[in-house]
Amino acid sequence: MRCLKCEYPLWDLKPGPCPECGEPFDPTQHEFRPNAVRFCCPHCDQAYYGDGEGGHLQPRSFDCVGCGTRIDESECIVRPLEGADRELSVHPGRAPWFDDSIGWFKRFLKTIGWSMTAPARLGRELPVTMGMGSGIAFFTAVQGIVLMVSVLTLAVIFGLMMANLGVLGGPRGAIAMMLAVTVFTVGGGFLAAIIGLLVGGALVHGVLRIGGPTRGGIGRTIAAVGFGTGPTLLAAIPLLGTWCLGTVGGIWAIVSTILVLAGAQAVSGFRASIAVLAPVGLAMALYAAVFVAMMTMTGGTAPAGGGPLPAGVTATPGDSAGLTNAEAGDG
Repeated sequence: MRCLKCEYPLWDLKPGPCPECGEPFDPTQHEFRPNAVRFCCPHCDQAYYGDGEGGHLQPRSFDCVGCGTRIDESECIVRPLEGADRELSVHPGRAPWFDDSIGWFKRFLKTIGWSMTAPARLGRELPVTMGMGSGIAFFTAVQGIVLMVSVLTLAVIFGLMMANLGVLGGPRGAIAMMLAVTVFTVGGGFLAAIIGLLVGGALVHGVLRIGGPTRGGIGRTIAAVGFGTGPTLLAAIPLLGTWCLGTVGGIWAIVSTILVLAGAQAVSGFRASIAVLAPVGLAMALYAAVFVAMMTMTGGTAPAGGGPLPAGVTATPGDSAGLTNAEAGDG
């Protein structure tokens, strides 16, 4: 149970202002699993269990059997059951991606919003029984839009330039080229993105398990990573997304993925950060190693400025280019 404004944990606290932001709270603002939490009398701490709709007390107001004081649910201190997972005590499966009461497009947009602005809440409210398929589906939708818009924008610009120069057989040839480049690039990029999600998610889960237990298995981790990529949709903004907002969205997505993962697997932010950043650091290190290796190989084949001169050429003082023997003799 968390503050609806700042998400500060409110377990074991007397209803009133949130200690973090001052927003008023009470148990009636939240939903719980039936009989999954204890509603404790604020006067004597006598516990009661909610079996009504949304896991609330029924009736809401009554005389406490412990102290005889008239109390209301809105006054009770909420505590989880002994040894129970606190987050699992809250009503599950409320993430917008799983809300069947709204259409697919609206679910998609709301999930993008949560991924960008409330990733920790998104992770906590993912269904316990969720498999990796949901996260992959969301990731597929986001990356499909990004690839289509980005590649098509560049293809159109390049095609118009070629058509203006009169190459590629005119406008028809330019259009055919644009379509071919778009299909090939989007198809290859899409396949690479899916493989990257699966491999990256597996690495994240491996690092996460080194630090201790998790709420779910590897499928839940991969799904959480997929749901954390919502901010990358910024790269789909024509021109701006390709040249600048894509970088912003990528960094934003890393932060969101950490928070979604922490909520989904019920781990600390530190463990989630290490799990997400380790594969990212590994990928950057591999990229740097390949880049350095390519630069080294290229440098090794370049002509040396101080190497031997070709046959028939002699160097003269003050002239590093050298003269042929015949030219030297003529001089």
